[in-house]
Amino acid sequence: MEDNRKKVPVTILGSTYNILTDEDPARVGDIAGYVDRTIKETKAAAPQLSVMQAAVLSLMNLAEEKYSMQDIIDEMRDREADFEKNLESVKEAEELKLELANCENRMKTLKARADKLQAENLELRDMLDEYKDKYNALRTEYELNKRTLNDLQNKFLENQIELVKAKKSLIEAED
Repeated sequence: MEDNRKKVPVTILGSTYNILTDEDPARVGDIAGYVDRTIKETKAAAPQLSVMQAAVLSLMNLAEEKYSMQDIIDEMRDREADFEKNLESVKEAEELKLELANCENRMKTLKARADKLQAENLELRDMLDEYKDKYNALRTEYELNKRTLNDLQNKFLENQIELVKAKKSLIEAED
């Protein structure tokens, strides 16, 4: 395996250090400059400290920054997880919205069909009422015709009886 690390010279508090790294040299220089500035700022804020004490205090401050950043990163990851859950909920809500829209469309279609069937039902009821009226009229006419037929049959029988009597009277009159 090939070693791609480079020596990057950096200066911190006037001392030069050769850092062996595979990082970008400019980045390593920026980091060293930040460490140098931090130690100098700590020393300037508390001149009674030795360079070693200022370096340790700066290191503690940098470590605290690192932990604070890690806390922020962890919080961001938690938020990202919450966001992912919320995103899933949003996706589910969108799917439910779409399903609701489909149901509403289906309901409109079924309502239109029900309205059409109701109109047809009313039409059929009107026709049924008409047929009932016609049936009742025909039944009444039938009953009248039946009575008339009975009357005519009775008259016919009476006339036959009269005819038989008339024939008998003729036969008796001829004898």
